[in-house]
Amino acid sequence: MDMRKLGLTVLKEDPQSPLSPHFGMAKWIMIHDPTSGASSFVRNTGLNGRAVVEELVRHGCTDAIFASIGDGALRHLDAAGIQGWYGPADQPSTELSRRLEQGELRRATSASHEAPRHHRRHGGQDP
Repeated sequence: MDMRKLGLTVLKEDPQSPLSPHFGMAKWIMIHDPTSGASSFVRNTGLNGRAVVEELVRHGCTDAIFASIGDGALRHLDAAGIQGWYGPADQPSTELSRRLEQGELRRATSASHEAPRHHRRHGGQDP
């Protein structure tokens, strides 16, 4: 697992941030290098799955960790050659990186059932 670089879709610009409940709508993308332990953050200005994948590619990510993902975003990840992994939303991002290295996360081979539908608005969920 050498030379792995992770992209995590998170709620806050904080290494202890939990994952965002929605891949494409995450406010921040945490770029993490498990070898050096260094993390940086990119604001998700596109607010859709394609924009997130473009940022992951731009930063050289080999893997992405998220709480949920839709079909379209998962296709973009696959096309970019980035492996997707499901992580529990209630754990800090740094813990999820460790769990991936330990082989404890589930590979995303299909979209999650919790992923939002693009044609439906979710009222009242944003703070």
